Amino acid sequence: MKAFDRYGAVEIEKQVVIGFGEKKYHKGGLINGGVYALSVASLLQKSFPGKFSFERDYLEKDYRSGKFLALVSDAYFIDIGIPEDYQRAQEELVVNIA
Repeated sequence: MKAFDRYGAVEIEKQVVIGFGEKKYHKGGLINGGVYALSVASLLQKSFPGKFSFERDYLEKDYRSGKFLALVSDAYFIDIGIPEDYQRAQEELVVNIA
């Protein structure tokens, strides 16, 4: 993305996640799109507080293990985390069922 501040940045090297950046203004870079494939058994071995942030309490703490891989895509992206964009997605992602 270019000129963004709504998303945190993710840094990768040869498809391995090497860092995360705060949600602040970035001139450009990759963002974490929030689609994950993970081992449930491995995740359940960790201890988390009753309320936790998947990004802060898991991804940002454990990426240094070198086991987090990334797939870069420049396909359509919409974050439905705010009402306006959720509504926009309802309009843009219409599926016709016959």
